[in-house]
Amino acid sequence: MFVTLRLLCVLVVCLFMFKIYMYILFVSLYLCIVYLCSQLCFFNTH
Repeated sequence: MFVTLRLLCVLVVCLFMFKIYMYILFVSLYLCIVYLCSQLCFFNTH
């Protein structure tokens, strides 16, 4: 019983960390795309 509870806790923590990691990854990707688009727009107008 105790072992399964510990395993469940570890699983939940892993899932939480994974979600945070994915969120950071998506945010950085989004910022990168926004930056590239702004650079392209800048080069197109000048």
